[in-house]
Amino acid sequence: MATHKVDWSFLYRSEPSDRWTSHFTLMVWKAFRPFIKTGSRLLEIGCGPAAIVSRSVLELGCAGVASDIDPAALQYAGLLAEKVGARVQRVLGDGLCLPFQSGTFDAVLSAGVIEHFSRAETALMVAEHARVCRAGGRVLIAVPNLLNLPLTYHKLRTGPSYHAYPERSYTVWGLARLMRGCGLRPVAWSGFGPAIGLEWFIHSSLRLRWIDRHAPNWLLALFGHEVLVAAEKAG
Repeated sequence: MATHKVDWSFLYRSEPSDRWTSHFTLMVWKAFRPFIKTGSRLLEIGCGPAAIVSRSVLELGCAGVASDIDPAALQYAGLLAEKVGARVQRVLGDGLCLPFQSGTFDAVLSAGVIEHFSRAETALMVAEHARVCRAGGRVLIAVPNLLNLPLTYHKLRTGPSYHAYPERSYTVWGLARLMRGCGLRPVAWSGFGPAIGLEWFIHSSLRLRWIDRHAPNWLLALFGHEVLVAAEKAG
């Protein structure tokens, strides 16, 4: 997703096959998978590489749509989908005004997207998630976690030089409150990568990936690198 002042081109430099099997990609999928129903019509907003929607197509038989405002993201998403054999529809679109009719999708999701905008724009984007989701469907949103100390410390230390600046972090309660304000009812909480920031931001030898793989859900929801809230749209 192209966001204010952020250059996301670094995401598209790695080989699609490497990104598909990376530890982080697998942990993101592990968090999202339990909340996506088999056979759903699914939209990933600000898709970037679109790994979540591609796995949903392959593993859950979903009809997947990947949307991003950045043509480079959609091009890379196409390469990845082709590499793994997933049929994914790619649509150029702005998350603040999605090019879909209301109630089009059974599930609408985003990971690491809404936090790069102003608070007003973020609320509008979450409202767009809800608008294009059908009544009784699910909206799944993941954002950086304020309680993940390696990430929060690194962002404070680097300030505007942080690679994804500007970026707002949330607690799981703050994210749930934001989604309630857009007419959604939070029903489940999770997260991913509680230890990955130690490797990324503190020292590369701190590869405690067994924590990421085996941490209980309550710990993931509280202290994950990102927190995830699953919410339902009222009928």
